Amino acid sequence: MKMRYILLFAVSMIVHSVHAQIKQSINEFSVLEVTDRLWVSVVPSDRHELEINGELADKVEAVYSKGELRLKMKAGYIMQGNQANVVVYTPSLSSIVAKKGAEVNIEESAIEEEAMSFIASEGAKIRAMIKSVGVDATVNTGASIDLLGSATKLNVRTTAGGNFYGKDLKTDIAYVRVNAGGKTEVNASQSADVETRAGGTIDVYGNPKNKRDKKIAGGKIVFHK
Repeated sequence: MKMRYILLFAVSMIVHSVHAQIKQSINEFSVLEVTDRLWVSVVPSDRHELEINGELADKVEAVYSKGELRLKMKAGYIMQGNQANVVVYTPSLSSIVAKKGAEVNIEESAIEEEAMSFIASEGAKIRAMIKSVGVDATVNTGASIDLLGSATKLNVRTTAGGNFYGKDLKTDIAYVRVNAGGKTEVNASQSADVETRAGGTIDVYGNPKNKRDKKIAGGKIVFHK
């Protein structure tokens, strides 16, 4: 009987650990950086708050510095962020940086900012619904950025196999530079200035009125009607 109680207690502790939840009020910030394979969802809200779930919820560390919130794993748990889920509630956000396999999503509703910046590297992924005037996206080393919504002007730079998916991001003006492989999709109605260097593929949708394309040392550029 005693052994049975011990086993039941152990199972209870495991279940509690798996479903651990931490809620934390956070300072106002404009830049979000995520690393260590963490899974993060951003929810537009009137409050600043973190909600952390998962087996390693208590091993997630939030670091603040000059308007930047950095989410990472504590020492000894580097690159184990896939065992925790983080929800970030914030009324505004102008920049997202994802690296080292992290995943950041904004899908419940669009983030609205005049200017936005997205950077993904080292296999990280960003998927965001946005409404903006100017958007800058930088992708490299096998990472990907997927943007939906609308923007007036879009600048995209990809290197080393980085991928950008913007077919569902309606823009007026698109400027794209692809270097050393990777795939980029943009949707522009007024102007598209696109260039590949040392390989890579660019697909342009929206049938822009003004088109400029250039291929240096290979690559593929397609304008879709």
